[in-house]
Amino acid sequence: MEVSYEFKRAHSILYRIFYKKDHIEPILSSLESPYGKRSIQRITDITYGVARWNLYLEELIKKVSHVQFERIEKEVLLILKIALYQMILNPIRPDYAIVDEAVEFAKEINKKNSANFINAVLRKIKKKSSIKRNVYEYVCPLRREIFNKIFSPNFSCKEMDKKFWN
Repeated sequence: MEVSYEFKRAHSILYRIFYKKDHIEPILSSLESPYGKRSIQRITDITYGVARWNLYLEELIKKVSHVQFERIEKEVLLILKIALYQMILNPIRPDYAIVDEAVEFAKEINKKNSANFINAVLRKIKKKSSIKRNVYEYVCPLRREIFNKIFSPNFSCKEMDKKFWN
């Protein structure tokens, strides 16, 4: 399977945003695609989605991965975040296609050793159907955990959703 243009573009944009500290708006506003408007919309959706759900996706990777989070390479981490966002929070395509695309992209950017790791993490999450079916029930405790790590207040999940995450 060939890696989609949208996946590659979203990866490069997110790399610039997270690791080179570029701003998201100028990048996305000047975005052009040889595949048209739908392609641009898909890239924008993936980019904003991963940026918005970044902490949740990181916590999910930490819970599922057997590798220490700090040791995961930047490019591999972004591939995982994009694939997890597409699988769990924006399930338009089938899971097997997303897993395959993520693994192929890792191989394409010469991260062949990491391809097995990506495959293992994504398949482990794919097997946990409760995450996918009840994403907001699963997200809320993670949000509380993340929020407490950052600010340490004692909010209920509903209060936290209203005040912080929306």
